[in-house]
Amino acid sequence: MKTIFTKTIGLLAIGIIAGFTSCNKDNEITRHDNTGNQSRTIAIENEYCGEMTTITLWAGNTPQKDVGTVEVYNNEEYLFVEFTVASPWQLMETHLDISLIPQSKRGAPGQYNSNMYLISSGDNSALYKIPLTFEPGTVVYILAHAAVFNTVSFADETAYGGEYQGKKPWFNMISFTIQECIPDPEPDCYSETAWADGTRYVLQGNWATYTTYTGEYKEVILYAGQTMAAGTVEFSTPDNGFITITVNLSAGWYFQEVEENVKIQDYFEAPTGNPSPGLFEHKGTASGETLTITVPENNFYGVHVDVKFCQRMPV
Repeated sequence: MKTIFTKTIGLLAIGIIAGFTSCNKDNEITRHDNTGNQSRTIAIENEYCGEMTTITLWAGNTPQKDVGTVEVYNNEEYLFVEFTVASPWQLMETHLDISLIPQSKRGAPGQYNSNMYLISSGDNSALYKIPLTFEPGTVVYILAHAAVFNTVSFADETAYGGEYQGKKPWFNMISFTIQECIPDPEPDCYSETAWADGTRYVLQGNWATYTTYTGEYKEVILYAGQTMAAGTVEFSTPDNGFITITVNLSAGWYFQEVEENVKIQDYFEAPTGNPSPGLFEHKGTASGETLTITVPENNFYGVHVDVKFCQRMPV
């Protein structure tokens, strides 16, 4: 896992819907195209590391007109460049060039070296996804060109994102530092012994508990370290002399990564004396957040679980 942010983009033939979340997801691209005058919808989710750079997309020479933005960001595998224009402007076409040295002239947009990495486009947005070959900390220089059209004045303009270079012919340029994807810190975990809630085996010393069963569905709290609610234990109704016992862990709690981390003993009479979970008859090795074991129907059950609590520390 890496320290990343997720950028969610929705591209429409008549507009853009953009949202941000803080979860971590893989890149996903879903396209739904309709013919004729119907909208084309593209939903994309991109992870990115570090900080995103947002630059104004300027149209025309002097004075330059603010027609939208160019956003630049990267994850471990790709560099993303996203064009967005605001109404009444629309995108007619876009081009992209990326280099390690500042450009002295804008050249021919149709021959830019990253044009082939366009993965989605619409009237108001376009997204490029370029395989990342640069190390974190590398500064890249980007020519982000667009031909834009004003639906009110019917004017068309050349547009570039970034800082004005003042050359003839004019152009703007973006500089972007490749961001590092910092590994998430290891979670802080501690292990505990847990028992299904009930009556203590002994009144002093060992706090282990057993649960009384009366032939009806029952749910009790799974206590770790005697006082911490780590989840629940469910006892089903009987079926041909057997019941199922299901251990469900709460958020942040996990089964310890050991063999036979769930141990169950059934009793006809209420047990006395300290229990020995290693000698319990019914055992299972659980992972994830739940485990179900089928055991004989009886009057009392000791349910012992090896658990751990993990909390990811802030970066």
